[in-house]
Amino acid sequence: MKRIGIFIIAILTMSLTACSARYIRQAQDEFNRGARIENAAFVRGYDDAILAEDPFPVYRISLSLVNREIEKNENKLRQDRLYGTALMLKAMCLWRLTSDSVTPKTEGAEKESDGIKDEKQLTHTERDLISLIQEINAEYKAGQIVLGKRDLVMLNVLPGLRDHDRALQAQTYEEAEQYFRSALIVLEGTAADVSLVTPGSKMDIYLRFAMLSTCRAWRYAAYSFFYAQSRSLAREKAAEPLSKAENLLEQLKPFVKGDARLQQAVKAMKLSLGI
Repeated sequence: MKRIGIFIIAILTMSLTACSARYIRQAQDEFNRGARIENAAFVRGYDDAILAEDPFPVYRISLSLVNREIEKNENKLRQDRLYGTALMLKAMCLWRLTSDSVTPKTEGAEKESDGIKDEKQLTHTERDLISLIQEINAEYKAGQIVLGKRDLVMLNVLPGLRDHDRALQAQTYEEAEQYFRSALIVLEGTAADVSLVTPGSKMDIYLRFAMLSTCRAWRYAAYSFFYAQSRSLAREKAAEPLSKAENLLEQLKPFVKGDARLQQAVKAMKLSLGI
């Protein structure tokens, strides 16, 4: 199944005055450049196989920069309350890089409850991401790092975003559907948490576009797996994600008014969904 990308959130460039954070600022800039490359394809309605530039080397640069900052200046980052920011930026880089290094699941392997495949099948980057998410959660709960709302939202949704990527590599429709459902559950649950996400905010809009991305990919999977066998069966399987997408588009209407770029993204999404 072809890779149908998900809308990538850009990291807000913080006002970093501490000299120790120079690599963090550069890493943020590089991550945002990678996100712009992917989002440009998304807005045009293309899947991520059609990109003006390969974003993954850009994410590797960002990861290298943030790793350098953490290795050299962890104590200073903690003092400046920037260590959580650094860890989340690293997690975002690893997420994008895992989407470029996913390996298909072997026959008979069981899917874990959190959407992560069997430990023996994980790539090195995937292991790093899982371990880092656990570290961030532990440090945040212990009060050892500070995370802003955006970071908290992304920490919550990263497992769901990974499930979207897992679905794109599925060898059967049943497996893909399971991952797509899991991704939507995570994204919907986070978007509904008003303590984290203000309705109509940029983060709310991002999460809805991420959900639309998943619905679009799920619908495509239905046709990819079943169209040659039975067109009516393909349409039947595609009905649920299409209905979910229509509801999401309706929810987005009041939020995209006056924003030409978002309106273009909505138009492209409708076209790709056949709406």
